[in-house]
Amino acid sequence: LEPSVVHWDYHPGNMLVADDDSLRIIDWTSVAVSDRRFDLAWSGLLMRQSMGTDLLREAYEQHAGSMAEMEFFDLAAVLRRLYSIAVSLEYGPEVLGMRPEAADLMRDQIGSLGPSYEWARDLTGVSIEAVEALLEG
Repeated sequence: LEPSVVHWDYHPGNMLVADDDSLRIIDWTSVAVSDRRFDLAWSGLLMRQSMGTDLLREAYEQHAGSMAEMEFFDLAAVLRRLYSIAVSLEYGPEVLGMRPEAADLMRDQIGSLGPSYEWARDLTGVSIEAVEALLEG
């Protein structure tokens, strides 16, 4: 365990390139000291969802040489994403302080989470009725 600063929502939409070509990370509303693998798993999930690949994980594995215990962090990311979408669609993005178009984006993305949900369900043996209803459409 190596504590580090964790963003909790690290993805390309929260990255800006400055005029000097340096990278700026925005939206630090949930920052905490935790395990950096939470950010790696979250970013990887979002990349697989939107791009069908996980370039970040591949680069991390080449650099770090190990992906020890990533299954735990991957499971946490999948469950967090599914719960976040379920709550957001149930109560509406405005109530949760999100942009109105966030609900449309989540509806568009929910189908691509099917394989991740099935993996989590098979791993844990736990089914989540609200998530299954969302996935069924």
